[in-house]
Amino acid sequence: MEATEGYEEKINEKNINIWCKNDGSEFTKLFFVLKSRYAFDGNIDPTEMVELLNDKRKDWDANLESQDEMHKINSEISIIHYIAKSPMMFVQARDSVEKRIQFSQDGVHYTYCSSIPSETCPPLEQYQRCETIYTAAVIKKEKDQCIYSICYQIDYKVLNK
Repeated sequence: MEATEGYEEKINEKNINIWCKNDGSEFTKLFFVLKSRYAFDGNIDPTEMVELLNDKRKDWDANLESQDEMHKINSEISIIHYIAKSPMMFVQARDSVEKRIQFSQDGVHYTYCSSIPSETCPPLEQYQRCETIYTAAVIKKEKDQCIYSICYQIDYKVLNK
């Protein structure tokens, strides 16, 4: 997750790094790839961070309208339907249906998401169906910091359908 070869550095500050790969990924060249690393100082437990990003996201994410677990396959795999307002005026409000795989090993938390077709949850009329090509995230403790690293590729549909 830390390798940044082929990425252009966009932000390099004390506790945040963001890189962009404009020519896409091996999955598709149509959309850019973002990679971020956030370092949270203090005694934040990685398990708490996982909970904040998943179960408590609606508490802090003003753009998230809903996050519903449509189907739980087992303790690590579930199907999630997200509905979000647009965070920027040139990006449409969107919904997505994703397969989410989460597991922990040796105190490190891993998450992988990708969109899946859903006949039981067709795109909503007033939203643009967002396709997550992939999201890969790692949350771990390093010294006195909780590190959240994420790499994702999403079809950022803009303006009208």
